[in-house]
Amino acid sequence: LNVYLGTALVDMYAKCGNLDVGHEVFKAMRVKNVCTWNVLISAYVMNGQAEEALTVFYRMIFEDYKPDDVTFLAVLSACFQQGLVDEGQSHFRSMKEEFGLEPRIEHYGLMVDLLGRSGQLDEAMELIRTMPLKPDPTIWRALLRVSYIHGNTYLAEVVILKLIELEPNNGDNLFLLSNLYSRQQRWAEVGEVRETMKARGIQKVPGYSAIEINNLVHEFVASCYTEPGLEEIYKLLAGISKELMPADFVAACEPL
Repeated sequence: LNVYLGTALVDMYAKCGNLDVGHEVFKAMRVKNVCTWNVLISAYVMNGQAEEALTVFYRMIFEDYKPDDVTFLAVLSACFQQGLVDEGQSHFRSMKEEFGLEPRIEHYGLMVDLLGRSGQLDEAMELIRTMPLKPDPTIWRALLRVSYIHGNTYLAEVVILKLIELEPNNGDNLFLLSNLYSRQQRWAEVGEVRETMKARGIQKVPGYSAIEINNLVHEFVASCYTEPGLEEIYKLLAGISKELMPADFVAACEPL
């Protein structure tokens, strides 16, 4: 079993969710390379088994294989899954200090997520401020996600304004800002944003809902009253709502 065929087999079994067989193939390989290790580590991460992924990584280091940037994407993802902030920071620093690897924008994005999800928003912002690469919209959206999670509307506003600066033609950012102001009842600012959208000719692509009745899927948008069988659909939705009410169901809507 050569390294290329063995690695492909590990990858195949991993993507099929059969990690036990994939790991047996891995152990049977006499010759491995960094790609082989990466495939197995990533497989455990992909299947939500972060602890096992980190165990394989430490075994990789013990056996004197040098990890690459792909390895650390999987390792940082594993730390994110487990909420291992200190361990994640240690691995992130080791990329350059121990292995001479320059973190890519994806590594910084994972660290922003890891720090932010743990509530360390100031540290996440400082990481963005000091990173040697220019933060792209992906980085800022990672910070936006965690600012919403922790209810930091001030930071969310700062980030959205930065996104508008980076992507002036992306109407989604203006919608995010309008929604944020609406929740804060800052109606004057809502009006200003909507005027800006109107001046730029930005219109929101309407979303649609779907419901299946008697094996037939109906799709419709808000304020659409021409859908055949609409009355029957409303009756079904009303019945669902009535069943949910005793369970103290509360509908919630987030802009992300």
